[in-house]
Amino acid sequence: MYEKFKTLSDDAWLAVLKRSISEQTIDGVKFPGFPDEATQVLFTSHKWDAALDEAFTFFKIAKNASQEFDKPLGPNTRYLDFGVGWARIVRMFLKDLSAANISGVDVTPEILGVCKSLMPVGEFKLCQPRGRLDFADSSFDLVTAFSVFSHLSPDNGKHWLRELQRVVRPGGLVVITTLSSSFVALCRDVATNPESSDWARMMAASVTSSYPDWKTRLADFPKDELLYLSSGGGFDSMGTDDYGWAMVQESYARKQWGELFEVVEFRDDPNVLAQAYMTLRRK
Repeated sequence: MYEKFKTLSDDAWLAVLKRSISEQTIDGVKFPGFPDEATQVLFTSHKWDAALDEAFTFFKIAKNASQEFDKPLGPNTRYLDFGVGWARIVRMFLKDLSAANISGVDVTPEILGVCKSLMPVGEFKLCQPRGRLDFADSSFDLVTAFSVFSHLSPDNGKHWLRELQRVVRPGGLVVITTLSSSFVALCRDVATNPESSDWARMMAASVTSSYPDWKTRLADFPKDELLYLSSGGGFDSMGTDDYGWAMVQESYARKQWGELFEVVEFRDDPNVLAQAYMTLRRK
């Protein structure tokens, strides 16, 4: 795929990927397929064109970060998508990277099976909760994790940052997203008006159980802390204390993850991406 499409601009490549929604073979090349709408929405909150648009924005963030903070993407760039899901993000890199250098992992066996069935190229592996990634030290130049650290508890997030630090080479990058700072206001709103919807009632229960003193605690949440709401685990493969809703702030990342990575970029701008994102460079 790289040899066939490497000369396309990024925007032209996105157009081809959108074309692949209805045409899985384009110019003689088999493209990744798509799961059913329910699966798309369950794992990304979007479907079809909208799902690809958001993935493309994140791809451009990672690509630009590589250019600015390390080295430009190329066929020899070794890439891992942590939390690969149904391969929404990883397919964005097929124009710029050799297929032999593309890998993905996920903790959920069911969605990993979907990923493997959809992707014609790449290496995809199951990882265990709080486990060890099945890759050697310094295996990758770039790691991405879209909407993964926006769900991990502080301890679980630190565990996986250590693992990503191990598998990325010195100077290599990890580009992740987390919930926006606007999540604090949302938590206050649902706790104040829990009966406004079924979703608000569910979220309010998480807020009040995680922060019984939410009225004062969330009035001015400390800049150097991680806001975490346990949601009881989600999928069977996720621990009840490890998975929920997480907002990682810049000060927290610099303070708690500084021994592993340098935070070279942090941006929280809903006009760019619904989630905040940061670029970490391995020390």
